Amino acid sequence: MPVEPAADMFGKEGSTVQVVCNHFVLRIEAPEPWCAWQVQMDLVGAPRRGEKERTPPMTVGMRQAAMKNLLQDRQDLNAADWCYDGDLRLYTRTATVQVIRSSSTSTVQLRNAQIQVKITEVKDPNGKHQELDLQRLDTEELRFIHVAMKQDSHGDEERVVVGQKVVCPKLQLACMTERSLLYGREVWMGYMAMVQLVQSRRGRTPTLLLNLVSSVGLPEMPAIELLAHFLRGKWTNKEWIEYLGQGHGERDVQGIIDTLNGPLGMRGLRVQYQGKKKIVSGITQKPARHLWFSHAEYGNVSVQEYFLKKYNTELKYPHLPCLQWGQSCVPMELVTILGGQHNIEAGKQRPEYQAALARMTLSPHDWLQEIQSLCQNQRFGPQTSLHNLGLEVTLEPMMVIGRVLPAPGLQAKNSSLLEPNSYAREVQAIAPPKFQVSWGVWCFASQGQQSDLDWFLEEWQRKGQHHGINFAPKPYPKLWGHLVEEEDQVKDMISKLLQDHKRPKLLLVLLPGKGNTFYPCLKTLADTVPGFATQCMLCQGKRDQTQFQALSSKLDNVLLKVVNKLPSTKDAGAAHSVELAQPHRILSSKTMVIGADVTHGCGGLSVAGVVGSCDGSFASYFAIPRAQSPFALNGEKRRSRRSEERIVEFEDMVQDLLQLWKRDNGSFPENILYYRDGVSNGQFSQVLNYEMAAMDKAFQKFDIRPKLLVLVCQKRHQTRFWKKTDSSSCKGKGKGKNCKGKSVEGQYENVPPGFVADEGIAATSGFPNFYLVAHKGLKGTCRPCHCSVLHNDLSLNMDDVQRITYELCHLYSRADKTVSYPAPAYYADHLCERTKLYLETLYKSDIGDSDSTSTERIVQEAEERVQEFNQTHAKKLAAEFQQGRHFFC
Repeated sequence: MPVEPAADMFGKEGSTVQVVCNHFVLRIEAPEPWCAWQVQMDLVGAPRRGEKERTPPMTVGMRQAAMKNLLQDRQDLNAADWCYDGDLRLYTRTATVQVIRSSSTSTVQLRNAQIQVKITEVKDPNGKHQELDLQRLDTEELRFIHVAMKQDSHGDEERVVVGQKVVCPKLQLACMTERSLLYGREVWMGYMAMVQLVQSRRGRTPTLLLNLVSSVGLPEMPAIELLAHFLRGKWTNKEWIEYLGQGHGERDVQGIIDTLNGPLGMRGLRVQYQGKKKIVSGITQKPARHLWFSHAEYGNVSVQEYFLKKYNTELKYPHLPCLQWGQSCVPMELVTILGGQHNIEAGKQRPEYQAALARMTLSPHDWLQEIQSLCQNQRFGPQTSLHNLGLEVTLEPMMVIGRVLPAPGLQAKNSSLLEPNSYAREVQAIAPPKFQVSWGVWCFASQGQQSDLDWFLEEWQRKGQHHGINFAPKPYPKLWGHLVEEEDQVKDMISKLLQDHKRPKLLLVLLPGKGNTFYPCLKTLADTVPGFATQCMLCQGKRDQTQFQALSSKLDNVLLKVVNKLPSTKDAGAAHSVELAQPHRILSSKTMVIGADVTHGCGGLSVAGVVGSCDGSFASYFAIPRAQSPFALNGEKRRSRRSEERIVEFEDMVQDLLQLWKRDNGSFPENILYYRDGVSNGQFSQVLNYEMAAMDKAFQKFDIRPKLLVLVCQKRHQTRFWKKTDSSSCKGKGKGKNCKGKSVEGQYENVPPGFVADEGIAATSGFPNFYLVAHKGLKGTCRPCHCSVLHNDLSLNMDDVQRITYELCHLYSRADKTVSYPAPAYYADHLCERTKLYLETLYKSDIGDSDSTSTERIVQEAEERVQEFNQTHAKKLAAEFQQGRHFFC
């Protein structure tokens, strides 16, 4: 179990640097006592196991409404006297204990459901009702503070809680001049705030961790104005509305009906009509003047005529479609789109908005300034909520002493030492394919002539020779045609290629753009062909370049990927471009590095990806993918709806990696470094208890006992760091947008690559942990990788662990730059994403799309898909002919 940090849990190596972070020290003044309660809610008359669900499951909103009904409406408790997390925990002021006990078991009637609520005391270790001690800030106290801050935001019209975010639609950033996005949406800023304890040699310090977040929202507007946003091009909204008001534009609107009915259109939006709130279920295909229906009083009547006769309303836009909800349809001009919390895009943002938000990224200095301003903002920020609990926030960001590790040298064939970052043009592969590589090309470019393609292929061969790849003089086949998107057509093309040319090693595919089904079909089919690698490139020209000229500018970086997709000999081994010149002593011994990740939402399943290094270069990796049920196995050995974060078949996957390692190296590894991605703090015990036990069983199978280091890498955290510039680091006058490429004295910038911070900022999990910024920030503020050491029997101190982790960030085959977290964890993530693509291609629909809504039937269907995929497709991917070659990159 975790123990209190000791002095050796912090590193010492590297040059020291003083930075600031987005933690603000908390002072605990005189908090009022609160107590904790356990809550159990059940739907009255819920279906038994196996029965079809007659009512929807309880949502957080239903739970919150039931608790408010019970305490605030019935017991006349003030909203400030209690807070509820929407699940299992209720917190109340100590003075209200008797009121809660008197209503410990009650039945609450909501509009569509009847809920039974049972409230019991949470006991402390002495068996007494647990009272919260904010001077101590233990797990329960931290949980209470976060619940209280969220509930305070729930009652505020200007702050909307969306998951962990608090979105503030009216929050204006001083340095952001543009907020508009596609289809009438806007950038809405908000924040994530949490209280954390950070560790130093002197003890624990409570801090407020505060970070800005962006969201996509839709402000309130007439539906006709939102339609104008979809029609915008050369005209403004005002010009479009005037044009539509003159009776024009019916053809323009008909051209975007599918878009209006799609996920980015009006379907699902909350609207208001005649004072009532509705949810749009669709857009009619016909305009109001041509949409007829039968009415008892008016006979066969159009929507336009109906509103004139019924409400004496003459439509101004009768040539436009209507909005639908239920059996009703209403002319668009009479409806108002509701803004605010109902129309916030929660979760992962759509690609259309991700690119736009990336362009609006603030400079590091502006980002820090806005965070500090928000900390001081009593209207939107969390300061007032904390003050009400007896916690005072220091308004200046916390100072941290970090260290900058020296960058490791990289070795290539034509250079004694490579500088990390931007070496793609010069590098010649240190271990290239030792044979002439047969290759072919499929070109689906939309522009250009045959002579342009011939010129590009000559450049491809010349660049390949420069990087150490000896391509055959002529590609076979060389095809230029129209893009096909049917799976059977792609399968026929691959079959013909394999029949005409028995031993192809590489197929270069030039695609006209993204968003087609050809790419997933190609990868799903081709990745299981022995010795057959594919490399796709997008034909996207620039203003002053043709498509093929733009493609040629990418060849240096693309060929870095291609080298690692090829074998070192015709039938065995793995080629690679660079190695560490002087690796750490552990990496120089018989050491295997393993990376693992789990991804959800893949054709109704979850995906586990595990990779393992092939040899001492740590540049090439074996890959073992598995599909697994997304439903967790609970204590009763039954599947529940909670996502399964463990790697279910980890023992078998590790056994496969060990056998492959022995095949290529002659013996089993003596040391194993295990880098686990995608694990939150609350899941550390799963890794220790389940996955380490699985590894032990795999070791016992071969009667070996390698020494083990287990390290979790996390990127989904909110801690950030900034370094203040001084005169020695300033170059130029600092002009230009966001001062790109320039430093301005006295402003804040990203920390340099190799930055490590542990003492004074490390989490108090009891496990040694540190933050690493291995990469160079190109845009915005760098996100550190948070690394926690869960197990270490290699006798490595923190300096060793930090140096090894930083070195592995330099061995990423897809780029010539240092990446933000270790390559094995990165590769495991790529393997999961590629397997997700396979599953989505093989299984077109999600689980549970049929009429059966039984949980048992959904679980059974998931298990059937898992078994089918793992016994067929995954087995082909894990076959020896694909191992060591980065087909998943």
